Amino acid sequence: MKGPQVMRLEKALAGATEEQVQAASNEWLHGSELLRIVQRALERAAPAIGDQLGPDTGPAAAAAFTTMAEKVDERRGQMERASQALEQARSALSQARSVQAGFAGDLHDPGDFRPDPDADEVDQIRAHRAHSARKAAFSAAFAEREEQARQAADRMDEVYRGSTETMKQVHGEPDRPIGGGGGGGGSTGAGGGGATPAGGGRAPTPFSGSPGPVPGPGPAPGPGTGPGLPPGAGGGAPGPGAGVPG
Repeated sequence: MKGPQVMRLEKALAGATEEQVQAASNEWLHGSELLRIVQRALERAAPAIGDQLGPDTGPAAAAAFTTMAEKVDERRGQMERASQALEQARSALSQARSVQAGFAGDLHDPGDFRPDPDADEVDQIRAHRAHSARKAAFSAAFAEREEQARQAADRMDEVYRGSTETMKQVHGEPDRPIGGGGGGGGSTGAGGGGATPAGGGRAPTPFSGSPGPVPGPGPAPGPGTGPGLPPGAGGGAPGPGAGVPG
C-alpha cells in the first residue's frame, strides 16, 4: 500500500536521471573553464595590441579587448553558476532516490479485526491483541514512509525551484521538460508537502540552454598576425549563443 507522498515522490523521480543532470552540469563547467582561457588571453593581448597599433587606434583597441574580457568573464560566471545549480539538483535527485530505495517491499494493511465465531473468549482476546499489534506496526511504518517521502519531495521542490531560476537567468528562456509529464500541480493529498516536485515532469533544464560554442576574439586586428590567442583558446567571433556581445 502506498500513500500520497510516496506516490508523489515516485512521480518526481520519474522525470529525470542523475546521469542526465550530471552530464549537463559537466558540460556547463567545461564551457566555463574554456571561457576562463579566453578571458585571460584577452587580458594578456590588450596591452600588446595597444602598443602594436600606436597612439591613434591602440588605446581604443586595447580598451575593446579589455571590455571583451570583462564580458567573457561575466558569461563564464553565469556558466559556472549553471553548473553548480545542476549539481545541486543532481544531489537532491540522488538523495531522494536513496530514500525511495529504502522503501523495501509494499506495506500491507491488516484491515479491521474479524473475530472467529468458533473461537473461545481467550482465543478471541489473543487474536485481537495480535491484530492490534500488526495494525499498529503497519500504521507506524506507513506514517514513517510518508514523512520520509514528503521531506525528500519537498527538498526536490526547493532545490529545483532555485536551480531552475538560475538556469532561466543564464540562458534567458523558460525551462523545458526532460522526458514526459507535466509540470506538477497542487498538493497531492494527505500530509501536505506542497506541490508536486518539478522533477515530476520537469527538471532544471540542463538541455534548454546548453553552453554552445565558446567565444573567442580570433586573431588581433592590425598588421601581421597580432598577439591573437593561444591555440584552442577559442573559436570564432562570439555570437548570441555564447551570450557575449560582439
